[in-house]
This record gives sequence, C-alpha cells and structure tokens, in this order.
Amino acid sequence: MHDDHEERIQELLLLQRVAQRISSILDLDRLLEEILSDVCQTFGYRRSTVWLKDDATNELVLHGWTGPHHREGDRFRIGVDGIVGQGPGRSLLPVR
Repeated sequence: MHDDHEERIQELLLLQRVAQRISSILDLDRLLEEILSDVCQTFGYRRSTVWLKDDATNELVLHGWTGPHHREGDRFRIGVDGIVGQGPGRSLLPVR
C-alpha cells in the first residue's frame, strides 16, 4: 500500500514539473528533451519517445527521445508501420 502511495506522489510531482516547464519553455525541442529526461529519471526508464502527427502525410514523426536507436524525423505511417503506427489508427475506449 505504501509503495502505491509513493508512486502516486511521484506521478503527481512529475505532472507538476511538466506543467511548470510547459508554461516556461518556449522551444519545443528543449521542452521535449527536459520532459522526457524527467519521465525517464522518475520512473527508471532507459528510453522514451514523443511522436507528433503530421496531418499532411498521416504519419507520426519523431520529435523527442531519450536513449539510442532513434533519429530526428523518423516516421511511421499511421495504421501501416509497426506498433507505433498501429496505435493512432485504432479507436480508443473512453477513460473513466
């Protein structure tokens, strides 16, 4: 029970730090870099990525990452390429 509360506290503190960064950092690349670094450090992740949708091509484009194996501008076609491209092409259930 104590571990669940501690994890929840860490999640809330992370959200607070993210909100502060969003309101103070105007450069998108720097913002994503700082947020991803904080997420990895908070939860012990080795890698994380942020993919933004390009409406013109219906692709997900890599705009931020931590760890190896990625390059700025990597792309996945939505509904076609890999698991990253499959997620956005599916309908989601509402969050309760």
